[in-house]
Amino acid sequence: MSSSDGDSSSDEDATEFDKFIKKIERRAKKSVKENKKDLLSEGLPDDADEDDYLDVAQRYMLWKESGREVVELLKNGSAEEREAAFEYVSEEIDDSDLCRQAADELVRAGIFDAYVSLLDWDPERTYKILTGGASDVPSDWDGVEDKPLFLKILEMMMNTLIRGTRGPRLRKPHAAAGWGLYTGELIKSGIIDRLLTLFADTDDSRWTKTSRLGGEVKTKVLLVLGLIAELTERGKGAVTSGGKIFPKLIEILRAMSAKIKDGDGSSSDEEGVGVDIEESTAMSAIFLVMRLAQYPPAQSALNAGGVLDILEKFMRQVDDPDTKQIVLVAAASLGGDEFVKKFKSDESTLKQFVELLEAASDPDFQADALTATDICGAISALSVNEENCKTFFHLGMHKPAMMILKHKNSRVFHDAIKAGVASAIMNISFNDGLRSLLEDEGIVDDLMEVKALKPSERDAVEEAHASDFVKAVDGALFNFGVRGEKKEGAAVEEPAGHIMISYNWSHKHLALFLNEQLKARGYRVWIDVESMTGDAVEAMAEAVEGSNAVLWVATSAYKQSANCKLEANYSNKLRKPIVPIMAEPGYRPDGWLGLLLGDKLYFNFREEEMWDESLEKLDGELQQYRTGASKGAPTGEPAPGGAPPAGNQVAPAPGGGDPAKSKKLTQSERIDLLLEEVRGLREDIKANQCACTLQ
Repeated sequence: MSSSDGDSSSDEDATEFDKFIKKIERRAKKSVKENKKDLLSEGLPDDADEDDYLDVAQRYMLWKESGREVVELLKNGSAEEREAAFEYVSEEIDDSDLCRQAADELVRAGIFDAYVSLLDWDPERTYKILTGGASDVPSDWDGVEDKPLFLKILEMMMNTLIRGTRGPRLRKPHAAAGWGLYTGELIKSGIIDRLLTLFADTDDSRWTKTSRLGGEVKTKVLLVLGLIAELTERGKGAVTSGGKIFPKLIEILRAMSAKIKDGDGSSSDEEGVGVDIEESTAMSAIFLVMRLAQYPPAQSALNAGGVLDILEKFMRQVDDPDTKQIVLVAAASLGGDEFVKKFKSDESTLKQFVELLEAASDPDFQADALTATDICGAISALSVNEENCKTFFHLGMHKPAMMILKHKNSRVFHDAIKAGVASAIMNISFNDGLRSLLEDEGIVDDLMEVKALKPSERDAVEEAHASDFVKAVDGALFNFGVRGEKKEGAAVEEPAGHIMISYNWSHKHLALFLNEQLKARGYRVWIDVESMTGDAVEAMAEAVEGSNAVLWVATSAYKQSANCKLEANYSNKLRKPIVPIMAEPGYRPDGWLGLLLGDKLYFNFREEEMWDESLEKLDGELQQYRTGASKGAPTGEPAPGGAPPAGNQVAPAPGGGDPAKSKKLTQSERIDLLLEEVRGLREDIKANQCACTLQ
């Protein structure tokens, strides 16, 4: 806080704002002195100096006690006060030593509303250079004092988000705000809508100018949107709202691809792109792709735009190791199983991800470009592929993953991070052999320890991440034969004999349509949005056990979801009749989903205009699964690329068996069945290990 260092100047020379700043700094210094014992009660971070640490705490106290006063001057003060407050806040936010708790207080004080008010404050100054000629634009804006106000505000937005997500932490008080605070304030302020409107304005001349300024503005807008998307699922939804962002984002990526192809520093008209793309803008676009990659609505749009192919092409051209890592993580997050087909997904490639995870598992890991959330999300996406799971196990990926899951400091590893690695562990546990080996390493006890963590020891960044984390841990334990406790009022509320709808939330609208329409036709229907409370995995298991048939809403997002795979595997294991619902245009089930579906008859719900017609056919098929009904002729369509079977029959369970014996099993029967299978698998594995040793 540099203003207090200038006490040698007389009070007569100081402005009213200078006097105000000295007053609030003295107040913050007094608060730190009075609370010093409490601030140091949890010790100092490694290699931290006590005086430096207390200076960081003093800035937190300043923004906690006086942040609203400063922001109010920034929004509604006189011209001189606003100018002085603007420079003060800009300097504070630009300092990398501003801690996360201080950034939280700035956000609580309404800093995002202040940014909007600044955009309205002097529109002529804000847009003077952006909308005018490029003759007066410096070649490089870094270090230039008189930057256009709009560019300065973008930098301040970006730095506010960076300090809140990557700044140093005070050990006391705990950071309790959560990123939901940032997302909510951003949406309320209207900043996101303004940025999206500006970014999507393809006809505006400021985007087609080749000035350094135009490139820097685009880069900053992309970085701000990427940081917002990093925060929460709600943030991703706000950034992708209405799909406005995708045409321009994909245009930038295609221009980048054309520039690589031509090798002459310009974009190619063959790609239909007329903008020049600087490397910094392209990398900012890749950052945004990485943050949106596992958000299903964004994933569909990016894949439809051929973004994975563009990343694969860019990957072959770059030499910088750090850039390669960023592109690799972005591609893995977006592609998942497709990554294996387009990239060299061998042991050396997957080893890079394990090394990144090992680094991220260090509680002192400081994110620069890639965050722990990015790394864990990519590993989760890659673990959908069974061969990747085998390689990950061989490389010991589960060890740093369990370190993250077992860590009790929610300020270090929040639920969004833990959800990614828990999903990867769950995917590995689907493989019989790997599950047995993990069990031998004591992972069940470790998972039970994680399950026992109290809510206060977990930071639910938002409910979606908390739910994903809990379900992934419970799902992995379920694969090991550990069932959740049945709670009063939990699980299935409808009596047995229902139709279960298994779906990914990316197609919730279709699942709800099926639920409503089937109930209107007299079916008993189980769907998780209204028939489940308590332990989610236990509720799912009982829903499968009590079902007459299970509808699988087959999409690429369904295939990528470990929770959906758990439902699918268990319904297949119990030999329940499966009714495939094709819901995604152009998607043909592949990987584990394609293997389980085989050539079963499916019902086409890919386009909404055909839902009513397809529903009638589905109703005809489901008649046989009403309680006491006899089977009729199949009414679905043959699987893509396959011949129609004699009926919509279910493939025998592994090892044979009569599908007619798909009665609901008792708890004792289920346990006996699981134990028998585990004993058999272990004997097979030991026999194979002995055979390999002898060879």
